[in-house]
Amino acid sequence: MPLTVGVCIPAYNVQSYIEDALDSVLRQTMAPDRVIIVNDGSTDNTHEVIKSWLTRHSARFEIVNQAKAGVSAARNAAVAALSCDVVAMLDADDVWLPDFLETLVPPFERHKDLVVCFGDVEKFSDNQVVQESFLSGKPVLRLPFDQDAGGCRVIRGSAYTSLVTGAYAAPSATVVSRQAFRQVGGFDPNQLVSEDRDLLMRISRVGRFGYYSRVVTRKRVRPDALTAPGQALFYDRYILRTLQKALAKPESLDLSPDEIAATQKTARHTASELYYHASRNGLVTLIRTWSFVHRVLRLTYRPTAKDFVRGLIFSTKRG
Repeated sequence: MPLTVGVCIPAYNVQSYIEDALDSVLRQTMAPDRVIIVNDGSTDNTHEVIKSWLTRHSARFEIVNQAKAGVSAARNAAVAALSCDVVAMLDADDVWLPDFLETLVPPFERHKDLVVCFGDVEKFSDNQVVQESFLSGKPVLRLPFDQDAGGCRVIRGSAYTSLVTGAYAAPSATVVSRQAFRQVGGFDPNQLVSEDRDLLMRISRVGRFGYYSRVVTRKRVRPDALTAPGQALFYDRYILRTLQKALAKPESLDLSPDEIAATQKTARHTASELYYHASRNGLVTLIRTWSFVHRVLRLTYRPTAKDFVRGLIFSTKRG
């Protein structure tokens, strides 16, 4: 029997973009079996726009309303409402190319140990293409793989170490095994950013990853995004939290000594970046950040003397 396909769309204050996302699902050359849109407590007209769109289109699309809980909780709610073999992710401000599902779903039929299949992403703003290939230069492209008859590159062994330095499978360009997703507990709702890296690191321990090096998704770049320039301090905190989770219980992920060492190396580098960004906000922010790393994350990484000097300089400038 062919695999059943569910689609998960979290939506929060996307009244200007949601119809483009839904239209891209409707245009798929392989129709999904069910689509769940989770309106995550939007305060604009997102709910009304979705309801209007639903009255004009397929009954396979359903909306679930919940109080604001964040994108991870919204995705988890969507997956919980689905009973399918694989789940395709789509953020409400992104769009799929028409052959997205036709490309990424069949590899799961050919490879029973596959848990994730993804493709490349083109980033765009309202005015122009910002980045033609998100995968270009990423470490995944250097991993050994076996290419099947359909052109899918199936990575040999675990993808864990390549994910430690950053996620390269964008949620909107990814299809996951629903069973594997549930096995690892889904997205961590406490991860406000870096939630994709956190999930992929855990799910990489369950099975293999496959990918296509061509664009299957267009990702919208918005100035109000959490990962926009200016949010580095906030973002680094959650990256470090992701790595700390893996280091706190390496046995739960069955990490090898080399995988633990790779995680520690990236954690040290991330802490260094975190302290750099914190120091540019002044000495008080640097000290509070050090306290967060030591008290909350239980990590021993300390700021350097240069960090303290920089923090003092920026404190003086602000004063």
